[in-house]
Amino acid sequence: MLDDYAQDLVARLRPESGIYVSVDESPIPLLRPGDTAELVYKLDVSKDAVPKKTYSLTILFEFSDSKSDDLTETEHAYLRIEDDETRVFIFAALLAALGAAGLAVRHRKKGKV
Repeated sequence: MLDDYAQDLVARLRPESGIYVSVDESPIPLLRPGDTAELVYKLDVSKDAVPKKTYSLTILFEFSDSKSDDLTETEHAYLRIEDDETRVFIFAALLAALGAAGLAVRHRKKGKV
């Protein structure tokens, strides 16, 4: 439907132990189907982080849909610590916000209106 959207979306980042995030929320006021949004977080890596290990991040999306239903979805992202310099490379799923507007549509299709 053309009137489907996600509004007041907040993407909360929950990292695995050893990874720290200074500001764990990234707000998106409105996201319509096909829209994109960028999630920005500053991550710090513990000195005890294991090089070459892949760490998991959970992204919790809280938003209201076009029918004012409050919804929650969870996605996952992964990062890998490279060498002893503790450079962080995110290689999956922070693009999950691309589909956030589709979450409301998916809920309706599953009968969760």
